[in-house]
Order: sequence, then C-alpha cells, then structure tokens
Amino acid sequence: MRTPLRARPDWRVMLLPLVLAAVSCSESAAPTIEIALSDPVVDFRAIRGTTAALAKTITVTNGGDGRLGPVSCPASPASWLQCSVENGNSVRLTANPSGLTASPASVSVPITATGAVDKPQSVNVSLIIDQPVLTLSATAVNFAASDGAAGTTPTAATVTVTNTGAGTLANLGAISCVPTPATTRVTCAVNQGTGVLTLAVDPTGLAPATYVFPVVVSAPNDNVSKPVTLTLAMSAVPRIALSQGALVFQMFRGGATPAPQTISVTNAGGGSLGTVSCPAAPAPWLSCAVSAGTTLTFTVDPTSLSATPAPVTVPVSATGATNSPQNVTVNFTIRQPVLSVSASSVSFVANASGTITTPTTETVTVTNTGEGTLANLGAIACTPPAGSPVTCVVDQTTGDLTLSVNPAGIVGTKVYLVVVSAPNSNVTRTVAVTLSAAPTIALSATDLAFQAIRGSTTDLVKTVKVSNAGNGVLGAITCPVPATTPTVWLTCTVAADVLTFTAKPTGLTTSPPQVLVPVSAVGAFNNPQDVTVNLTILQPVLSLSTNVVNVTVAASATSAPANVTFANTGSGMLPSGAGTLADLGSIACTPTPLDAHITCVVNQAAGTITLTVNTATAPAFLANTTHVLPLSVTATNAVNVSQPITIVVTVTP
Repeated sequence: MRTPLRARPDWRVMLLPLVLAAVSCSESAAPTIEIALSDPVVDFRAIRGTTAALAKTITVTNGGDGRLGPVSCPASPASWLQCSVENGNSVRLTANPSGLTASPASVSVPITATGAVDKPQSVNVSLIIDQPVLTLSATAVNFAASDGAAGTTPTAATVTVTNTGAGTLANLGAISCVPTPATTRVTCAVNQGTGVLTLAVDPTGLAPATYVFPVVVSAPNDNVSKPVTLTLAMSAVPRIALSQGALVFQMFRGGATPAPQTISVTNAGGGSLGTVSCPAAPAPWLSCAVSAGTTLTFTVDPTSLSATPAPVTVPVSATGATNSPQNVTVNFTIRQPVLSVSASSVSFVANASGTITTPTTETVTVTNTGEGTLANLGAIACTPPAGSPVTCVVDQTTGDLTLSVNPAGIVGTKVYLVVVSAPNSNVTRTVAVTLSAAPTIALSATDLAFQAIRGSTTDLVKTVKVSNAGNGVLGAITCPVPATTPTVWLTCTVAADVLTFTAKPTGLTTSPPQVLVPVSAVGAFNNPQDVTVNLTILQPVLSLSTNVVNVTVAASATSAPANVTFANTGSGMLPSGAGTLADLGSIACTPTPLDAHITCVVNQAAGTITLTVNTATAPAFLANTTHVLPLSVTATNAVNVSQPITIVVTVTP
C-alpha cells in the first residue's frame, strides 16, 4: 500500500538516500522476494445435485527479504472455479458445483507477485463431486390373483428407496418410477419424503399364467437407474362352462311331447366345481334334473299349455365355481293349427207347393290354415243350435262338413248358426245356415196403439209395411176389419205393400175393445197374420181448489170477489201428463137451484172462477143471518163431469 504524502519535499533531498543506497549496494548483495503460499493444495468437496458455492482463502507471503509486490491470479481458472485477491495478499478460491455430475479435472492456479524472483507459484485446486447412489430394498415383487374371480386384485406392495452414496435421500433428487414397457395395469408412486415406493397391479381380464412387468426406478442425481420386477401369478379358479346356453323345444298343439334335452357342465378353470345343481321345476311346464354329477336333463310337459309360454331362464350353480350361477334359456314353441272353413254361410230354400220339399245337402270344407296338417287340429266338431232343424257331420279325413235341414213347420226365413271347432285350434268358426220357406208374410209391426183425448175429433193414422220373409212373390194383400167387432172407430186400407190404419175417436168417451185385424196375401205360406190395434181414450179430470167458499157481506151490499181455481188432473196430454185446461172442454158454473144472489164468472184460460154475492137482490138478506148457497161447476170432457161448490154467506149489519 502506498502511504499518502503529508507534504511534498524537495526532490533533491529525497534523491540523497537513494544515492547512498546505491553506493551501499554496490558494496553488498541485492534483496530477494520469494512467493510463499499458506496452502499450495486446495480440495473442494460437494454432493452431486447441490448448487451452493464453496470458498477457501489462502495467504501469500514473502519467503525472502525485501518487499512483496502486488499479488494476482487468473479470475476464472476453470468454468467451475473463480479466483480473486483480497487485502493485497489473500487469494480467495470459489468452486461452483452446480450442474456437475462428476468430479472435474484438478486445476493449477498460478499465483504471481511483482518483484518475485522465482517463477509463479501454483495452487492445485480439486473439486470432488460425491455421488448419491439410489438403492432399492428389493428388486423383485410378487403378486398373486385368481382368474376371473371378483375382488381378487392383489394388495399393493412397497419397496424402500435409500441413498447408499453421498448425502441423504433428498440428494438423489426427484425419484421416479416408470413401467417399462408402459402399461396401465401397473401403477407406482414414490413418497419423496420417506422413500417408500408403492407398487400395484390390476389383474382384470388376464387368463391364468405368470406375467412379468418391469418397473424402472431412477433419480436425476444417480447415473444408474434400478429395476424392480413385478411378477403376477394368475391362478385358475373353478368356472362353470355349459355345452349350450339355450334350448329350444317344439311341438304341434295336441301332438307328441318333445324328447328331453341335455346340457353338459364342465370346469373351464382349475380346481373343483363342487356340486352342480339346477331348480327342479323352473316353470310349471319345465323340469331340470342332474345326473352323473355334470349332466343336466331338461324335460317339458305341455299338458297345461295351449299356446307358446314365455322363455324361462334356468340358473345352473356349482358350489365351488366363482362364476356361479350360469343361465340356460329354455324356449318351448307350441305350433298352432288354425281351423278355417271354405264358406261362412249356406242357404236352403223350401217350396210351398202343397208339399214341403227337403233341400239337398250343402258341403263346406274345413282346413288347417295354421301349422301342421288337418290331423293336427284334433277331432273336428260341428254344433247346430239346440232344437234347430239343422244337422251336420264332419269327415275327419277329408275335412268335408256336410249340412242338411228339415224345413217341416218352418215359416219365413230363418238363420241358424252352426259352430265348427277343433280342440287344438284357438279359434272357432261359424257357418250361417239360412232356410227360406216361400212366400211368407212379414209385418213391420204387429201391434198398433192409438191414443186420443176424450172429446177429440182428430183422426189418428199409422202404417204397417208388408214384406216377403220367404221365397217367391206375395199375391194381393187384404186387411178386412172384422164385422163381428164394433169397429166403427177403425179402418184399414191397402196401397201396394203398405197398410194404413185410421182410428177415429169422435164420439168415444171410453177406450173401445182391442181389435185383431187379419192380414192376408195370395199364396202366402203363413196366411193370415194379425195386427193387434188398441185405442186409448185419455180422460181429463176436473179438480177444484176448494168446494166450500165463505163470504162475509153487509146487508144490502155486494161481497168482495172470491176466487176458486180449477185444473185438469187427469191424463189429458199425449202421450201422458196432467193434461191442459183446454182438454176439459167447456167449463160452466151454475147455482143449483138458480139463485139471483150469486154471480159466477169463469176464466177458462186462467183456470179461475170468480164468485160474488149480492144481499140486496130480492129477496134481500137480513143482517145477522147466514145462508148456504149451492153451486155446480161442469166440464164437457171431464170424466167426473161436474163438481159442487158450497157458498156460506154471513150477513153483517
């Protein structure tokens, strides 16, 4: 270091000592400066993966005499090494291990000083990179699982990862594990804090065998990765195997029962199946039995069946099998015959020419339009209506249905339904047998009922149509009204095939007797046919609101009006009901005997009778007297003709 000058002396004064020194040196040896290092060898040590810089300081001194000049060293002797001078003679060496995976070559760092007579002195600097070593507690892990068995995934296994080299577990860096080759069956994970490596394997879907899955474990600060071999031993378990998974039985309805069918049960895995079983009666029509330990016999019984039943799933079990039960689907098809007929109707005609001629027979063919032949229908039957003139028979071989009729006593056209059936057909057929006896009178109505209100003068008309219910053509039609019955109120006329009946109620006060009108047609098989005619005369009934009227009136005065109402309570309306006032006919009120004291006024439309009493009319009524005056109300059409009214008159002063 330079000492600062306090004052600037004269240079000539300063030159004098130098001159003297030069004279002295010429007389003795010059001083020597030698570099002396406090530590010529410097060793640094770091663990691979660390990044912290390492520093050491050495001291440079003068090993001779004289004054040691400034000390220097290269700033970067190596990429990992830095050199600097501090305090004039302290050399600081800094090593940076970051990024180094191995120890670099030693570096000789030259140290120089001004005035040194010897060559530069060197410091030999080394950086030793200590290596972490990844070590596994085990290099193989074994797993075991059962083929196809649920819930047999092996428990995860663990291996401990340690650092048996320099440093701790953390000096290895981030530890990783990778299945090689990659597979989703193997999962692994490393706990970076504890070094526990967890390994697991998924055996789903693997067949019995031994499987090896290598897993590579590595760390960034160890050049050597370590393998762990995962071995999975898949053992075979007992499993049911069926020779068939479905059975189909078929038969014609009513035919022979199908033969039993068998299914063999085998072990598709390892070990023993144990005891094989199936339900004895999976359905009312199906049975299952086990023979020889592994043979299933299925038998069907169609007794209760008329149609194809729903399929049945039969579980087959084995006590030792892991896939128990396995199902067998059983189908039973009942093939259906269908009864059909070639015609759904036949017709017969009987002639009425003095004798009845039986028609010839008619034939309808019965066939099976379903499955199978005619024989598969079973015994074909035909059934006419009970008591009918129809007979029938079926030829079971040809299917010919022969129909015949006996027309004796048959009038008009009749239809008889013959039912054709077969035990093995779900459907029956109907053949309509029509028998016509010709010609035959048929009337659109055989009963006529007329109604009229008593007093009515309006004629009533109804018609009846005559048709031919048989065969051929009807001749002239007549409808004479019997002369033996008083039928002045009834007439019948014929126009073509229409009969017109006219009822005349004029003058009738009660319903006349019933009349039977015979209808005939030339050539008709059933002459005559009667039409029953009735005429009902509906009777109005006169009803009064009261039969006694009390009147109070002063002497020589006219009383206040007193009202009595009347109504028709009979069957005066058509077709039924209480009737109207008009149906009663003409209403009149008459004092009996005639009494000049009473005034009676009838309002036919309103149904009221207004009564007044005049006490001044001769002979005059005296005060404080009571008089009873009779009155009669009549209706011309009422069945009860007249009704009485009694007027009680009280005369006051």
